[in-house]
Amino acid sequence: MNISKIRNSLQNLISGEVLWDKEILKFYSVDASMYQILPKVVVIPKTEKDVISVVKFAYKNKISVTVRGSGTGLVGSALNDGIIIDLKNLMLLSVLLHSSILRLLYFLLPEVSFSCHL
Repeated sequence: MNISKIRNSLQNLISGEVLWDKEILKFYSVDASMYQILPKVVVIPKTEKDVISVVKFAYKNKISVTVRGSGTGLVGSALNDGIIIDLKNLMLLSVLLHSSILRLLYFLLPEVSFSCHL
């Protein structure tokens, strides 16, 4: 499958962002290591469903996928020449959601002791 078909298919498949601008790809081609690998496309999912859809699409089309957080790895583990899924915004949303739920539960059930490891 050629790159433009991959990009168009992903745009139609998910609600998140599909990026392929030259500068964006250059940014995601490095992490804290000394390596540089240019990806075909970068996906910034809005939902868990987006992540699942991208992984299924990649599997079906035999395209490699790398999940990326903040790109601070020292061994090139955030790099890939296929699809990069940037989860830092989704992870932040998850942490905020979980902490909001805990605060709500604490307010509704003050006699219960809650502990949370985020």
